Amino acid sequence: LLYTIKFEDHVLLGPCEAVMTTFLSRFGDVFDMYDDLLCGEISAQALCNLYREMRHPGVRVAQVEAGLETLYGEGLGDALEREDLEAALEELDRRYFLLKDLVWEFQILARPDGLIEEKDAK
Repeated sequence: LLYTIKFEDHVLLGPCEAVMTTFLSRFGDVFDMYDDLLCGEISAQALCNLYREMRHPGVRVAQVEAGLETLYGEGLGDALEREDLEAALEELDRRYFLLKDLVWEFQILARPDGLIEEKDAK
């Protein structure tokens, strides 16, 4: 299974762990690009923007916030610390591909009018 990250004019393709490691080593300063206040953390909206650069169209801010809560605990997921960038990107990937799979499954079941039968939705 190959994993792809697109960022700015670069495309990385390979096994998941190798690609993520390469991305973080080459673009380690990517965190700083989104850390507007230079406080060592980025907001959920900034993380959403960063992720959108990697995977178009990305995920919604609500998904990013939920991902941060998965990492930090409920009520604590309003900003991402630098050392948690890789874990956060992996969580967002999990959510992104889950959503893509759901859309794909829906499209398989959809009739020409774009709707699915109630029995198929269960």
